[in-house]
Amino acid sequence: MRHYIFGDNVRMLKAIQNDKHTQGLIQVYQDYCTQNENNCLGCSFPDVVNRNFA
Repeated sequence: MRHYIFGDNVRMLKAIQNDKHTQGLIQVYQDYCTQNENNCLGCSFPDVVNRNFA
């Protein structure tokens, strides 16, 4: 799940360290991935992350 959402970004992958973080990723998956018919190219999640955490 981590690599599916964050790719190979080592900094982001290291941030996922416990069950709460994993549950958050599951929520992100349900909110973004299942709503976009798995069209990652048009996904708005990377923009959300960049606006709020970059």
